[in-house]
Amino acid sequence: MTSHHGDPIRIALLGSTGSIGTQTVDVVRAHPDRFRLIAIAAGTNAQLLEAQIAEFRPQVASLDCDAEIEVPPQTQLLRGSAGLI
Repeated sequence: MTSHHGDPIRIALLGSTGSIGTQTVDVVRAHPDRFRLIAIAAGTNAQLLEAQIAEFRPQVASLDCDAEIEVPPQTQLLRGSAGLI
């Protein structure tokens, strides 16, 4: 399941730190040639989101709390509902 050009399918994942989200992350991790996380969003699990950002380097990440996390320069960090939009 790749795009018609053979490039990885780009995924925006809401709830990346929840149970279904972490299972989805596992699938992406197992098939990096088929999938690419370009945007991820989490509620309040800042520590896990920070680890996911470090591993997958998405273009955009969203966190629905004020916890301080480190993000690489290529990742734009948004807060609250603005990140989900």
